Amino acid sequence: MKKMLVLVLVAFYSAIYLSPCFAFYENFNSQKAERFNKKMEALTKNFSEFASKIVNFNKPIFEVRLTRKEREYTEWGEDDKPLLSKVEWNRVYAKDKTLVLAYSWREKKFGTLIFKTNDPNFDFRGLRVGADVKVLEKFFGDSIRNIGHVKGNSVTIYGPYYGPSGELPETLSIICVDGIITEFIYDLGFGITRDGLISKKAVNFAEKTAKEMGLSSLNGGLPTYFNEKELVTFFTDPNKN
Repeated sequence: MKKMLVLVLVAFYSAIYLSPCFAFYENFNSQKAERFNKKMEALTKNFSEFASKIVNFNKPIFEVRLTRKEREYTEWGEDDKPLLSKVEWNRVYAKDKTLVLAYSWREKKFGTLIFKTNDPNFDFRGLRVGADVKVLEKFFGDSIRNIGHVKGNSVTIYGPYYGPSGELPETLSIICVDGIITEFIYDLGFGITRDGLISKKAVNFAEKTAKEMGLSSLNGGLPTYFNEKELVTFFTDPNKN
């Protein structure tokens, strides 16, 4: 993915996935954290490429043009004067048990924002929905409870993560329940409610579709802002991702 311009520190994903999830890095030495990140980078790339194929070779089930108000965003230090994003379109794709929320500039060449799947037929380097978490432990070389966020009978593995910086990378969440992989979630790196990037109609439609498909809520990944001025300027050409 081409470098994205982030104007301020990006607020983390949500309390569900992020705040506790990164605690395990405190127990990682730098070498262990680097190995984990390399594994997550490889998986994230696989999911990004697969999501791109769905966008490029399938018809959307929903398309909407952002209103001018939805394209507005606020740049840090500009006295809240709204600027206009180049993103103009959103699409939703649904295929079997997979959902993709996409974006485009005016020319309608779409890139992926969110990819979610619970389809057991998709196999990524031996990892698939329905597989025992032991395949994850073998892949990462560590106990799932050491590398993920544990909440009751569920464990979420999230990454890659490089600490707070001026650029948040694309990410992958692997959801496990009762010792079984249940869902994969790819996120471009900016959440789905950033100003200037997403239509409320697209979010609502994608949320409804995800529920119908048995996927987790998109709202599980909504970012939490530290304050109203902490926004992201999104100027990445989707054709160059």
